[in-house]
Amino acid sequence: MIGVDEVDRLKPLALEVLRDLHEESEVGMILLGLPGLERKLSRYAQVYGRVGFVHQMRALGVEEQRQILLEQVERISERRVNAREPLQVDQEALATMIRMTEGNFQRQKHVLMQIERIVQINPQVDVVSKEVVEAAREQLVYGRG
Repeated sequence: MIGVDEVDRLKPLALEVLRDLHEESEVGMILLGLPGLERKLSRYAQVYGRVGFVHQMRALGVEEQRQILLEQVERISERRVNAREPLQVDQEALATMIRMTEGNFQRQKHVLMQIERIVQINPQVDVVSKEVVEAAREQLVYGRG
C-alpha cells in the first residue's frame, strides 16, 4: 500500500507516473488531497477510472485528538535519553495543544516535534505543561501571536 499526500498539487505527468506504478506493481494506493481532488482527477480518465472510492475525511473530535496527542507524547517519552521519569502531560497542556492545532495533523506533528526538542535539551522536564506547549508554539511560524 502506498499513500500519497497532497495529490491535488501534482502535475499531470506525476499522476501518470502513479498510474504506471499502480499498473506495473498492482500495489494499492491511497490518494490524499484537499476538497476538489475528485474533480481534478476526473479530468484524467486513465487515472480516474482506477479510483475505487472517494471518502471525505471529517475533522477529528476532541477525544480523538486527545488520544493521538497522548500516544505521541508517550512515543516522545520512550525516545528520551537520560530521563528520570516517563514524560507526563497535564490537562491544561493537552487543551492548549488541541485548541492550537485545531485537529490539523501537520500542526500536531510540528508542535510535537518542538516539544520533543524542548524535552530532549531539558532532561529535567518530566511534565509537558502549558508552558512547554507555549514554548514549542513560539518556535513555529504560525504559532506566534
